[in-house]
Amino acid sequence: MEEEIMGMMVGGLAIITLFIGLPWVILHYVTKWRQAKTLTDSDEKLLDELAPAKARFILMSPAPVEHKPPPLPDPEPQNKRLAVYRNKIKEIADARKLYFADLFTELSYRTGDMPDRTDNGQHLTEDGYRRTAPQFLHVLGLPSNEPYSEALEPLRRAVRKKNELYFHRWRPQNETYLFGFRKHEQGKNAREIAEFDPLVAAAEAEIEKLLKQKDISPQRHKGHKEDRN
Repeated sequence: MEEEIMGMMVGGLAIITLFIGLPWVILHYVTKWRQAKTLTDSDEKLLDELAPAKARFILMSPAPVEHKPPPLPDPEPQNKRLAVYRNKIKEIADARKLYFADLFTELSYRTGDMPDRTDNGQHLTEDGYRRTAPQFLHVLGLPSNEPYSEALEPLRRAVRKKNELYFHRWRPQNETYLFGFRKHEQGKNAREIAEFDPLVAAAEAEIEKLLKQKDISPQRHKGHKEDRN
C-alpha cells in the first residue's frame, strides 16, 4: 500500500548529525562513526526507541567523499570505510524490512559528470545541494527527472526559517543556565523558550501555504525495487 511521505523518518546510521530541510522529511544522521569501528547496538536501539512514532522509516547510506586536488587527501581509503557502513546499514534495513536509500552508490556513479559538488570533499556547497537534489529524490524512490527550479526558492527559504526557529526551541543557547546546574542564575528565562512554539507553528503554516500555491505537495512514496539493493 502506498503511504504518504508525510510522517516519514529517514535515518542514516553512524554518520554525522545533519538535518536537511524538506518540510515533510526528517533526515537524521546519528553521530557514531568517529567513536566506533563498526555500527553499535546503540544504532539499533535507536530504531527500537523510535518505533512508537509509527513513522515510516528509511535508512540512508552516507554519501561518498568527493575527490579534490591537494592538499586534500586521496578519498579512496575513507570511501572504503564508508562502503563498510553502507553495507551494514543495508543489512539492518533488510533485516528490519525497511527501505534502504543508497546515496553512496548513487553519487559514486556520478563523480565524472558532477565535479565540484563539495567544498572539502564532504560538505555540499549551495550549488552542490541543487545539483544533487535529483539523486536524493531518486534514492528515496521519488520522481527525479525535473531539475531544480528557482520557483522553489520561497519554499526553501521558508523551510530554512522554520528549521532555525525549531533549532532554537529544541537546543536553546545557554541551556545550562536555563535548565541545567546553573539554572539558579538565569532559570527564570526558561519560560521564554516555549514562546518559540507559536513562531514555529506560524512558519509551518507558511510552508503549507506555499506548497498549495506551487502545487508541490508531498508525493506518495512508491519506491523502486532496484533502489533497495
